[in-house]
Amino acid sequence: MLDRYVRHRRRQFLDVLDPGGAVLLITHLLTVRPGRAAVRIPRVTNSIAPLRWYAGLAVVFFGIVPAVMLTLLVTGSDSPFPMGYLLIGGIPLVLAAIVLALRGMTGGGEPELAAQSLNRSMALVAGADVLMLGGNFLIRMATT
Repeated sequence: MLDRYVRHRRRQFLDVLDPGGAVLLITHLLTVRPGRAAVRIPRVTNSIAPLRWYAGLAVVFFGIVPAVMLTLLVTGSDSPFPMGYLLIGGIPLVLAAIVLALRGMTGGGEPELAAQSLNRSMALVAGADVLMLGGNFLIRMATT
């Protein structure tokens, strides 16, 4: 309804920054009516952008790097035998986290679906960390 009214009256809109932090939508008419001169529009923040950075960093630093470190540790000769089983469960979790993080970072349509995907990827990274690093600690503690 407002759009039809705007086209009908041929208004010109100007965005002016209010000292309170809101954006004022100033309308200029040929005939100005009282009470119709300014409309407050609250600012909207983009909450998905920092989540993309955090999910990417979490996958790299807490997913890929520990998996590579544990793989190098298992391929060494001084590691206990059951440590290889940790990689069987941890590597698929990290790969699933990478897929979900990439899907969330490149998801263009729905920000809610992208946020869910990024949150799931960080949860999978946390689960992989608990499995691989915590299991490594418990196995080493039990064998020495």
